[in-house]
Amino acid sequence: MRPFILIMLMTACIACTSEKKKTEAESVSGATIANVSANGEPENTVKSFLPFKRDPGYHYSLYTPKGATTANRYPVLFLFDPHGDAGNPIKRYRSLADKYGIILVASHESKNGNGARETASIIQAMLEEVATIPMADTSLLYCGGFSGGGRVASMMGLYPGGIKGIIVCGAGIPAGAWFGAPPYTIIGIAGNSDMNQREITAFKTNKKELMSHYFVIRYDGTHEWPSEDHFEFALITLQREAMRAGHRKLDDEFIKASDQWMKTYADRFTNPLEKAAVLNNIIRNTEGLSPITETEKNYNSLVASAEYRKAKSYDEQLATIETQNKDFYVNQMYQKDTIWWRNEMKTLLDTSSFANDRPKVAMIRRVQGTLSLTAYTTLNRAIGAIHKEQGPYFASLYRSIDPQNAEAWYLSAVVSMQMGDVNTACDYLEQAVRYGFNDINRCRSEAQFAALQSTSRFQQIISNIH
Repeated sequence: MRPFILIMLMTACIACTSEKKKTEAESVSGATIANVSANGEPENTVKSFLPFKRDPGYHYSLYTPKGATTANRYPVLFLFDPHGDAGNPIKRYRSLADKYGIILVASHESKNGNGARETASIIQAMLEEVATIPMADTSLLYCGGFSGGGRVASMMGLYPGGIKGIIVCGAGIPAGAWFGAPPYTIIGIAGNSDMNQREITAFKTNKKELMSHYFVIRYDGTHEWPSEDHFEFALITLQREAMRAGHRKLDDEFIKASDQWMKTYADRFTNPLEKAAVLNNIIRNTEGLSPITETEKNYNSLVASAEYRKAKSYDEQLATIETQNKDFYVNQMYQKDTIWWRNEMKTLLDTSSFANDRPKVAMIRRVQGTLSLTAYTTLNRAIGAIHKEQGPYFASLYRSIDPQNAEAWYLSAVVSMQMGDVNTACDYLEQAVRYGFNDINRCRSEAQFAALQSTSRFQQIISNIH
C-alpha cells in the first residue's frame, strides 16, 4: 500500500476509544449468503456477524434484496458506520436495496479510532469476501459511509477491484487523494447544519476527471446518516452514471421512472442553493440518457435570479464568519476557564434573535459541531492519559459546548469515576440516559464503572436505558 494512503487512512477517522474485536467464537456461524427458500429465492433477512474468510476476527452483516435469485448477479454496496454499527445503515436502506436490487455489506469493526493498518485490513477483507458471494456482481461495487465511515469509504475507492462509485455522507474527500482515474461517481451528501458540510460543498481539485464525476447533495439536516430519499437520489445517480459509462446495460424503463422520481425530488426543495445543486446533478446524470431541455431551463433561470444571487452571497459571508468563529474558539480551548466557556457558549448557541434566519442558525450549528468534536477527541485523549488532571476541565468544556449530547455526559461520568466522585458520576450517567444514551453493553463493560456495577443506583440507571 502506498504510504500516502496509509497516512490518509490514519487521519480519516476521529479519535475514539476502540473496542476489542469480537473473537471468532463470538461470531454467528453460517453461510456467506442469505438463506435460500424452497423456490430458489434467497430470504431477505439480515445475516449479522459473519466472519471474513481472510480474517475471522473481523465480521460483516449481509442483506440480500427481496426477490433476488441465485441465477442473477447484483451490484454490491459496502457500508461503513463511524461506530461500527453495521445494522444501522442496513436498517435504513434495506428497502432501497429491495427496490433497486442491491446487495448490502456492512462492517462491524470499521469505526472511528481504528489505525491505518486495521482499516486497510478490513477493506481488503471486504473486497476479497465479496468475490465469494455467488450473487454478487463484482464488476459493480459501490461503497458508502457516514462521518468517519465516509472517509473510510472514500479511501476504499483507491483500491483496485471494481469500485464504481462512492457515497460520502457528512464528511469530505481529502483533496488530492486520487492517484489515477477516480471511481466513476462520487456523491457527497451533508445537511446544512453538519459541521463537515463545507468540506463537501467547497471541495475542489485540479483533476478535471474527478470533478466531472463529483455530485453534491445538500439539505436541511444535521450531522447524520441521510434520510432514505436523499440516499435514494444518490443510488439513482450511481446507476445512471454506470449506464452512461457502459458499466450497466441501458434500461429504458429505469431511466424513464428515475426521470420522474428526480423531478418530484427536485420539486421538494425551496432553498435556492439546495435546489440549484439538485438540478445541476440531474442535468449531469441525464445528459445522453433522456432530454434535459426543461431541467436546463429551470436551472439557468434559478441561478440567474436575484433570489439565488442573494442566497449565494449570504452563504459566502457566513462561510467566512464560520471559519473565523471556529478558529477563535478552538484557540481558546487551552486558554479560558470553564466559567468563560459556559457564558460564551450560552451566548453563541442562543439563536432566538434570528430563529427565522435558517442559514445563520445552520452556520452556528456547524460551529458548535466542530467545537463538540474537538472537545470529544481532546477529552478522550485526557481520559487515556497517565496524568488525568485535565479530564474534569475538558469534560466541563464538552458539556458546555454540546449540552444535549449524551456522549458528553457519559464521558463526564467516566472522568468523575477516575477522580473518585461516585455520586457525580451517577448524576452524569443519568443525564446521558436522559439525552439518549442506549449502549447497555458499553456501560456494563466500562472499566471505570466496575465499582458501580453492584450498586442499586447503577442498576436503576441501567434499567432506564432503552
